[in-house]
Amino acid sequence: MSFHERLRVAKEFEKSVMDRVSQSAGWICFTFGQANLPENARSRLMLSHSLIRWMPDLIAAHDGGKLILLDAKCCRTDTQNWDIEISSIYALTMHVQFYEIPGYFVFPDFSVMTPRTARMKSMNGLTTDNGSGTPYVLVPKSASNKTLDDILII
Repeated sequence: MSFHERLRVAKEFEKSVMDRVSQSAGWICFTFGQANLPENARSRLMLSHSLIRWMPDLIAAHDGGKLILLDAKCCRTDTQNWDIEISSIYALTMHVQFYEIPGYFVFPDFSVMTPRTARMKSMNGLTTDNGSGTPYVLVPKSASNKTLDDILII
């Protein structure tokens, strides 16, 4: 799959996550991270080693003041594992610690996982020439024991 095709699929999934959050009572969801930057800034980030490149995709806000960071992951659905870029795990962990708000990876079945669980349950992925070529880990789908709907319950 080409870069542009992967990007299109990722954007569609992010939109479906935003829609799902916004359908929950009192919640609204916004883009976060590099999605808010112009294309010429994003293309330069791809050349850097900064974790800014791997910031979470979305931020959800509840009427009562609760905030949640969400990183939508367009993973393969035909295996027993989710694949997560190692840099994404580092970046989400950093944001959770710095901002002191929860953060989750959201997968295509709308299950969620914290970066801590991803780190603890992960195993190294294989190096391939497919996809973005960035290092990743595999995490058993069974480690996702909550759904997006579960974490939106106040």
